[in-house]
Amino acid sequence: MKAFYLLCSLLFVLNISNYPQWTEIPIGTSANLIGLHFTSVNTGWVVGTNGTILKTTNGGNWWTVQQSNLNIDFASVYFIDSLKGWVCGLNGQILKTTNGGDTWVQKPSGVTENINSIIFVNQSDGFAVTSDWFSGFPYSGRILKTNNGGESWTINLFDDSHGFIDLFFLDQNNGWVCGSNGATYKTTDGGNTWNFINANTGYWLFDIFYSSKNIGYLVGGNTNSDFIAKSTNSGSSWYHIRESYQDKMLIGYFINDLEGWACGFNGVLLKTTNCW
Repeated sequence: MKAFYLLCSLLFVLNISNYPQWTEIPIGTSANLIGLHFTSVNTGWVVGTNGTILKTTNGGNWWTVQQSNLNIDFASVYFIDSLKGWVCGLNGQILKTTNGGDTWVQKPSGVTENINSIIFVNQSDGFAVTSDWFSGFPYSGRILKTNNGGESWTINLFDDSHGFIDLFFLDQNNGWVCGSNGATYKTTDGGNTWNFINANTGYWLFDIFYSSKNIGYLVGGNTNSDFIAKSTNSGSSWYHIRESYQDKMLIGYFINDLEGWACGFNGVLLKTTNCW
């Protein structure tokens, strides 16, 4: 699962000096919530364990259950607009909706591994990443691609040494993938080719995010430490800006080249406004 259920740590009220307070919102489920996506300030979806899909149309104040008809764990959800969206999860499952989630239809992914993250760059072209954690090291991973709105998928890249956890596309051509044991890949031609990039780390990388074409961040760690790296040349090389034994297995989000957040185990929430 993406970030190994790490997002669940944000369900607690965080009261941290110098940070805005986070307020827990009753959502009407006891499932672990693993992925979320909003298309506007009011409309969004969360997905999680046991086939959970929930939708809000009023900024998260109220949530309604959407029926997936599957009792599996979902890891990621992505909507290209208010009607068309996709979820993915265990055992190669991908579901699609064209009516805002009122109904969901299974689509063949062509794989049986866990699908950890999914994203679309337009109505037709989308990508997903997989991992096979249960077969043991070295964990194999695949990058999947569709060019027909998720009706069918093909294997875009296979790596028998790394499992993939997250992916990010800045536009239709430029995208990046990260995963186990420091694995990162980059495409500049819409996923036709992928190039392996050495991030100079053995940490697992749970999040990759680009605030602009040149400025990107990798966030991760392990059960004993945390890790953040930054690139200023579109991911061709990375330098480490945080590597400590204070926190564990971070995930992150950046709103511009300097400002961002990272969260992790035990209610950890980090913020930077000058990330060099």
